[in-house]
Amino acid sequence: MSDITLAIASFALTIVAILALIKLAPRFGLLDHPNDRKHHDGAVPVVGGVALYVMLMILFLSGLATSEYTTPLLIAATFVTLIGAIDDRNNISPRVRLVMQFIVALIIVYAADLRLEHLGAIAPNGGRVYLGPFATAVTIFGIMSVINAMNFIDGLDGLAGGLALIAVAGLWIIFDATGSTTPDLIPVMAGGLSAFLLFNARWFGRKKAALFLGDAGSTLLGMLLVWLMVDHTQGGDKVISPVVALWLLAVPLIDFLAIVIRRAAMGRHPFHPDREHLHHILTRATNSDAQTVTVIHIVAFACAAIGVLGQLNNLPKNVMFYAFLGLFVAGFWSLKHSWRMAKLVKLIGARS
Repeated sequence: MSDITLAIASFALTIVAILALIKLAPRFGLLDHPNDRKHHDGAVPVVGGVALYVMLMILFLSGLATSEYTTPLLIAATFVTLIGAIDDRNNISPRVRLVMQFIVALIIVYAADLRLEHLGAIAPNGGRVYLGPFATAVTIFGIMSVINAMNFIDGLDGLAGGLALIAVAGLWIIFDATGSTTPDLIPVMAGGLSAFLLFNARWFGRKKAALFLGDAGSTLLGMLLVWLMVDHTQGGDKVISPVVALWLLAVPLIDFLAIVIRRAAMGRHPFHPDREHLHHILTRATNSDAQTVTVIHIVAFACAAIGVLGQLNNLPKNVMFYAFLGLFVAGFWSLKHSWRMAKLVKLIGARS
């Protein structure tokens, strides 16, 4: 099956799954109700992630999509989706979630034998940085970070799904431009995310989302993205440099790391919820969810473009790495001084 055909199949299957699951959501208690941190109108089904999972299982179990890691991939997807769905229904504690995510990371590292053996040619002299005995620990930390980064950024209609689609599109462009065989998981995710966004993003005059990803969906997307990044950045014949993966996931990673560091510095639990994420700050400044999502998607697109162009034009990976560190410092400062950032956004908006 061609990549385009596979994307169309995943698109169609996801729509069918969404339509069926929306009707079943109340029966299984998979509804998101407004509270002090969630300001949407009424109860919204949180079955977007479950729909993506159903599509993934159908395509890979039927053999329409294939992978050399099909069994561990589906086991990890099942585990992370199940835990996320339980969290959507019953709000399990952050500690339990972290333990479950740690198990998912172990599945990826040991069952699929995927790990970060090196960080690419990011040394000041252009040499490759190998992780040696720290490879497993760094990989587990990286997996859990990306899973939580996608979970943290999932706060506005269309935001997390759009960011994941941008990253997947960047990967697809690199594989296609280099003449490499595109992994089936890429068109599968592209088609599924496009279908999900039809119901979740405020496109075509939609006033509000018809469904949410839920923790099941955001953590599933994080797991699938980090799977692709680890799998295709290691080894001498791999298509993508590790630093390019950072640029493709720049916005959710910077938001996650900056928030965790800031909370820890304030003596708060790193996973204690608040309204100080990037999307919260921009929404307060713009008074518009749609504008906030558009701005963040533009920034993410620009970052992904840097990663793609850097990979295709063989830009020095150490330069790309230190540029990313500079971006992280700027992002961290902006989130730490959110009031200044909000003031700047309002000033720009007033002049435009």
